[in-house]
Amino acid sequence: MKIRKLLIIIVSIIILLMFGLVSYVSYDMGISYGEQNAEEIRLSRTTDSLVHKEMIKSVSVIKVNNSDLQSEISSSGRVVSLNNINISSEVSGKLEGNFSIKKGTKFRKGDVLFKIKNTDVKLLADAKKSNFMNLLS
Repeated sequence: MKIRKLLIIIVSIIILLMFGLVSYVSYDMGISYGEQNAEEIRLSRTTDSLVHKEMIKSVSVIKVNNSDLQSEISSSGRVVSLNNINISSEVSGKLEGNFSIKKGTKFRKGDVLFKIKNTDVKLLADAKKSNFMNLLS
């Protein structure tokens, strides 16, 4: 067990020394490259700045004021309502009267849209009420 720990420590130290040596050599090479090629680096930077100056273009500027714009958009297509409502009745029967509902007709809450002829339902309710009264007596 002690040999294994010692081996791990030695390998770790060797790896750190190798990393330090590579870092030092690459840093030294960078400095020596910079010293040897300083003139080339300086010239490339000045030519790059000249190229950037040529790329800059002037534009004309005007003062902007807030104002309303009027624009017309003409288009064709299908308009669909956001909310769809299914109309159903709780009783069965025939619709009474003249009902003409066309596209675009507006309604308000509480408006009567249809009236159902409910004589059959009334007769059925009366018959059941009569049967109930007969059972009570």
